[in-house]
Amino acid sequence: MNVYQSDYLQIDSSDEQKLLELTWLPTTADMTSEEYKNEHVELLKFMLEQKTEKVLGNIKELGFVVSPEVQEWMNINIFAPAMEVGFDKLAVVMSSEFLAQLSIEQAMEEEVGQQITTKYFDNVKEAKEWILNI
Repeated sequence: MNVYQSDYLQIDSSDEQKLLELTWLPTTADMTSEEYKNEHVELLKFMLEQKTEKVLGNIKELGFVVSPEVQEWMNINIFAPAMEVGFDKLAVVMSSEFLAQLSIEQAMEEEVGQQITTKYFDNVKEAKEWILNI
């Protein structure tokens, strides 16, 4: 069920599986750091409300490169509060854009991100199979 849609991000929810599916859109190539942060603040609202345990992040079309400062902000302001309600598993469908892919991997290597079981995939089907069965 679609629970959020913006120019940059679509969020679908499966309450019974405690799963949120994020699909980043090609328009992210033009987004600012503030807009990227705002999208994550919206995401966090759903995670806290639904006590989300699992997230499938499809960043295949993500054109935004996450700076080290934004990576640190995400660890403190998004990952840490989400983990307090049970978030601990992340499946990522990787971007074909090398810098976007690298910035996501670096974010998950930060201190807080390391506490989340994360696996990277080439397609949504494999990512969904893994995250629903872990």
